Amino acid sequence: MLSTEKACSQLLAPEAESLRGEIVNILRKAKPPTPNISIEESRVLDNLRKETSIHILPADKGRATVIMDKEEFKTKVTVPHKGQEITATRGVGTGRRV
Repeated sequence: MLSTEKACSQLLAPEAESLRGEIVNILRKAKPPTPNISIEESRVLDNLRKETSIHILPADKGRATVIMDKEEFKTKVTVPHKGQEITATRGVGTGRRV
């Protein structure tokens, strides 16, 4: 949409409105993609998102998802592991050891 508006700013007003109208018609006729999960799986995911005792986050590597107990997550975030240092950052690319 942003690139369309950028292109429309280069056109005369009637031509820009015509282009916007064509794009609106195309978008109205477009079919949404078919879901890649079943309705039951979708319901389960919704219930997991609503659950307050867990934390859902992307894994460090790959396209996996991690579901973790909130208390365990808080512990892992606030307490560093043995051998790890905590680095406080000040701005982009700088850091100091704490």
